[in-house]
Amino acid sequence: MTMEWDRKRRVLQLLTHIGVPDPKDEIIEMCDRALTHRSYAGWDRSYERLEFLGDRVLNLVVARFFYENPQILTEGRMSRRMEFTKNRHLGAIIPTLAIGFEDPDLILRGRGTPLTTRIIAGAFEALVGALYLRCGMMMTYSLLEKLLGPELEHFDPDTNFKGILQEHLMKQGKGLPDYQEIDVAGPNNDRTFTYRVIVEGRTGRGTGRSKTEAQQMAAENVLNKLGIAR
Repeated sequence: MTMEWDRKRRVLQLLTHIGVPDPKDEIIEMCDRALTHRSYAGWDRSYERLEFLGDRVLNLVVARFFYENPQILTEGRMSRRMEFTKNRHLGAIIPTLAIGFEDPDLILRGRGTPLTTRIIAGAFEALVGALYLRCGMMMTYSLLEKLLGPELEHFDPDTNFKGILQEHLMKQGKGLPDYQEIDVAGPNNDRTFTYRVIVEGRTGRGTGRSKTEAQQMAAENVLNKLGIAR
């Protein structure tokens, strides 16, 4: 089946945001499958087999990242922070990376199938599997290290406020939270970022030394204003 141009453009933009150099039709088509839920196309044309592979690849990538940064993590903390790859954390973090997962129509789903944290995480794992098959392990690690590095450096399973906020919204059948960059200050080597997120008429603001930290602070701020237990 020939992919429609609008769909091809959307997948191509995703791969460009991730940093895949000159994506060919072969990888675009496989990534389209990685972004297709079984409710849309049936099990045999869905992302599920790629998800199985990508889950293993992603765990290896994250473990290697922690191993290669011994200055920030002991063995116990590495094990604890491997929770990054769990669905509830991964599915909340990926849409905040501004690579395309913030678009609710990126993952093809059947009519009446809601977008959930589980589906987001599964599709991203499938995408990792597709990258591994088409780009090889070295390039996949390099792409994911650049994409996920800031998140991995700041991730703490006990204070993943972005995850808590997204879980709250999805339980109410609402869309993904929208984190907006409102200020960047300082020189390139010492920047401070300010983000905001608006939920149920309340605005959360956060400032940090990275986009990730600022987003987490904004999520925590709005959670406090909403009186949501963490």
